[in-house]
Amino acid sequence: MIKREENLSLLIARYLKIKKYVYRFDVGADLKLTIGQARKNKAKQMPERGFPDLMVFKNSKTIFFELKKSKGEIYKKNGKIREGKHIQEQVRFHEKLRKEGFDVYFIWNLKMLIKILEG
Repeated sequence: MIKREENLSLLIARYLKIKKYVYRFDVGADLKLTIGQARKNKAKQMPERGFPDLMVFKNSKTIFFELKKSKGEIYKKNGKIREGKHIQEQVRFHEKLRKEGFDVYFIWNLKMLIKILEG
């Protein structure tokens, strides 16, 4: 994770703890595992890439968040989504989750998360 994303995740975790939300970060990409541990972990994971960084459980709902360092990491100046492989994998996974009825958001600051959660 980019340092700015890491700082954002720590800020968000602090906020969620203070507000007593039930939440879970997907930390798999940040882990350094032995070869044996990595094999076991990979065997348990979905082959599809793009799972969001954060899940927040609120009022019997699960809300997914993908943390980004800036809006520009996702969108071009004309408002269209960037064409990079990683972003496209995330967009496809988000669409899959939305088809299952989940809310999924790209966010790049704490204010966005608060607005979504507190409405």
